[in-house]
Amino acid sequence: MPFKNLSPVQEQKFRWWFHALDADHDGNLDEADFFDYLYKWDSLFELDKKYAFRDILFRMQHRFWHALTEHAGTDHITPAQWLDYMDHVLKQYRTRYVVEHQVPSEKWGHLLFELMDTDNNNQASRESYSRYILSLAFDNANVDNAWHHLDPDNKGYIDRDAFLNRLAEFWLSTDETDHGNYLLAPPSDWLDS
Repeated sequence: MPFKNLSPVQEQKFRWWFHALDADHDGNLDEADFFDYLYKWDSLFELDKKYAFRDILFRMQHRFWHALTEHAGTDHITPAQWLDYMDHVLKQYRTRYVVEHQVPSEKWGHLLFELMDTDNNNQASRESYSRYILSLAFDNANVDNAWHHLDPDNKGYIDRDAFLNRLAEFWLSTDETDHGNYLLAPPSDWLDS
């Protein structure tokens, strides 16, 4: 299926992401798959102690799920429907980024960063990033490789602006070597998947 907004690199990245989200490995995303990692975060990051934060996170995820299922016309999402929706989302993100200078998924990015900024010092450490990645069922090799690209200067942390820039690269980059493409896993994991 040809896409208007997804490059071949992005298509492979989002195809891999679909399979990473498919918690029960049945080849479709349903609501349980889509929320599985949020429930992991809930216990791992003790979100029950951060009621407002937890509420915002879950509401945003519900909105995304609702938009995805409405776009697809079903609540059992196939890989093709996921990619079609990602193609649709990328068109919106590119427009906002170019015209309005808005970072793609910026609100979500701020929430993710706050989740990882455990000391509230505007820095996410490798340890907190590691907990985030491992909660998504990825392994330590992904953490090591990703961290190297998120913190190329070996400062031991990534600040909010750098994280949001990497998030923009994740969404918009068509070059697999851009640092943001390592947010979830090294491109070698998702290229030709």
